[in-house]
Amino acid sequence: MNQISNIRIKAFKKIASPEEILKKVPITKNAKETVIGARMAVENVLDGKDKRKIVVVGPCSIHNYDEAVEYAEKLNALRKKVEDKMVVIMRAYLEKPRTTVGWKGFIYDPYLDDSYS
Repeated sequence: MNQISNIRIKAFKKIASPEEILKKVPITKNAKETVIGARMAVENVLDGKDKRKIVVVGPCSIHNYDEAVEYAEKLNALRKKVEDKMVVIMRAYLEKPRTTVGWKGFIYDPYLDDSYS
């Protein structure tokens, strides 16, 4: 009988589980507090407990780490100025799901060298 499963697979390699990754790269206290605070703010707006508007802004996709950090820093400064009126959240997408040709996104090609191909 001919083999029909995994006929194009050269090798299998076990990848780290989410738990293993979290142990190797734990979230910082500040990052955890930021995420929890933002989630609570959004929940309160959606539940009608907070009258502010939710504003999600950001690039179509991130393609440069340094530029993304610069954008986040500038957006955070703006967020502080308008936080009494708006809950500002940065959109941070690392792929281009609607792109059928060309570059697929930072998550697939972080070195911008077509290594995703």
